[in-house]
Amino acid sequence: MFTKNLNYHFDMFKVDNIMPCEKIAEELQKIQSFLESSYDTDNAAICVERAADIESFMAFSGKLYADAKYRLNEVTDSAIMKGLKELAGDKMSATILRQYVSAKLKDYEFLVDWAERLNRATTHSLDLSRTIISKHKAEMESIKYSPKESQQG
Repeated sequence: MFTKNLNYHFDMFKVDNIMPCEKIAEELQKIQSFLESSYDTDNAAICVERAADIESFMAFSGKLYADAKYRLNEVTDSAIMKGLKELAGDKMSATILRQYVSAKLKDYEFLVDWAERLNRATTHSLDLSRTIISKHKAEMESIKYSPKESQQG
């Protein structure tokens, strides 16, 4: 009785803005390409623009990661049930079932891993961009004060 009510409670809330796997992969590829692209680190304006882009990608990659996990969870239940039916006649350990499910869902797991790694990569890329921007600020400050010092000396 409790389980029935618990399931009913969970069925009341349904997320409806989850991307299909193909769209998730397409968007992840765009982020991957952007992060792999080179840029002029000697140009402060380009570095600032890139940092702004990375901030957007960081938030979006988090959403893609959540969507990919949702899609994986969505198919995991049916894969487990299918695995149990196919292997019902055999004695099966939990480890074998996990391996079976993992093998069946490898593309979904790849998508989750990719999204998670890109989300982390955007964080590190943003840190790098901030460091480069700070370097440019320090250089500008140095140039700003250099003429005064040379005039006094």
